[in-house]
Amino acid sequence: MIDVSLHASVAAQCLFCPWRLCNTGTHRLLKGENGKVGELEVNKDGERIVLNQAFAAAKVGDSGNLSESASDADAVRTQFGATIAARPERPSSFTLYFEESTTEVVAASKGELERMFAEVRKRQAPDVQVTGHTDRIGKIKDNNQLGSRRAGAVRSVLIKLGLDAQLVSAVSRGEREPIVLTVDEVNEPKNRRVEVTVR
Repeated sequence: MIDVSLHASVAAQCLFCPWRLCNTGTHRLLKGENGKVGELEVNKDGERIVLNQAFAAAKVGDSGNLSESASDADAVRTQFGATIAARPERPSSFTLYFEESTTEVVAASKGELERMFAEVRKRQAPDVQVTGHTDRIGKIKDNNQLGSRRAGAVRSVLIKLGLDAQLVSAVSRGEREPIVLTVDEVNEPKNRRVEVTVR
């Protein structure tokens, strides 16, 4: 069996062969979304190849031999274009801030709200997670409910825009996951938010 190892926080992707599941195939190192290249180590029967250049490949042939090759973006696009195009789009995240003790979005978040709507509209089958948060003013129970109302308000708007209700979930974290740590009863605007993840 082939042993494929990723080192550090790499931007590597293997094409055509799931890690640790095949005895033949090609493992090609691609650039990450950020343009960086990580490192990929391929081991087969004591033989070892380390890939650390974009578009480099390690191939395990039918006879079990391990070989290395290089390529370029155009060749990879030609050979693996359909596979790369079939990958799901990366999730997008948005943060909306709220007026104190309300479900009203602050004026500064209106643009972020529009960007979020645009992202949802462009996806063929969006899956949306809405998470409501509060600052630490008030009781924990009340903040859980306020976080839930905030998340529910954003969810309702998405449904009114035509998103299937089954594709958007809403939860509350209340005051449990602050961006800015504070003691109780501190008014912190950055903690009064809804985080939206669009997949």
